[in-house]
Amino acid sequence: GYILPKDVKTIFVHHELRYIRNENEMLLFKEITEKDKMLFSVAKDFERDALLKYKHVIALTEIDRKILLDFLGRKGDIYASPAIVTSAKSPATDFIPATAHRLTFVGSEYHCPNMDAIIWFCEEIIPSLRKSGFSFKFQLIGHWKSRQIKKLASINPEMELVGYVDSLSDALRGTISFVPIRVGSGMRMKILDAVFSGVPFITTSKGVEGIDFRNNEECLIADEAESFAEAIIRLSDQPDLQEKLTNQAKNRLKSLYNPQQMLERRLAVYSSILKEDI
Repeated sequence: GYILPKDVKTIFVHHELRYIRNENEMLLFKEITEKDKMLFSVAKDFERDALLKYKHVIALTEIDRKILLDFLGRKGDIYASPAIVTSAKSPATDFIPATAHRLTFVGSEYHCPNMDAIIWFCEEIIPSLRKSGFSFKFQLIGHWKSRQIKKLASINPEMELVGYVDSLSDALRGTISFVPIRVGSGMRMKILDAVFSGVPFITTSKGVEGIDFRNNEECLIADEAESFAEAIIRLSDQPDLQEKLTNQAKNRLKSLYNPQQMLERRLAVYSSILKEDI
């Protein structure tokens, strides 16, 4: 954006509004110092300045598009175009209920919202599950090798560090996907992975933000540690509810985020941009 010629069409696809993520993270601080405020302001100003170097910006959700309109002070040239996500070559067909109290999380420790989610789960949600006498196992799929995670694993025998898997769909089937995301923006691909794999999921309002899924219709949504734990227990003990949520999420995803329609929508944005000066 800074070095491209002024007379070329420039487009930036903004997968996550970083200053929004930073705001979310700061809300979790026990104390916000003046230095924290200063660093946040500097990063926010940089993000705005960098985005203004592009003539067009594409956000993944309508929520982010509206935020960017105000953030950048523009009336146009900002578009909402969801990510194009396709299902596995052999998508899940027959539903397999999660009867073994096995939970799965997909992601990497390199992405800060993922790390926060697992720390929150271990420090606040697991105690509620244990207090209720709920026996379970949870698996982290992806890269999780830091000292902090190994420490959490040492004091939480329920945790299993799976690493990378050959088939994500196969690894997820027969589990409940949990997505306790508290920070970030954009679309959570791990939720779409769960739907395509035919498994039910539990998340937060922030986790499902930008995806038009509804509590008790396509998933369970809980924002407090105790209510999140209650949702895990409730869903684990009700195979019929698991199947209902899974099927309804799959149908809604198909109607709202059809890959071919998303592709055509993105191409329509690019076409309109190219035609502007013709």
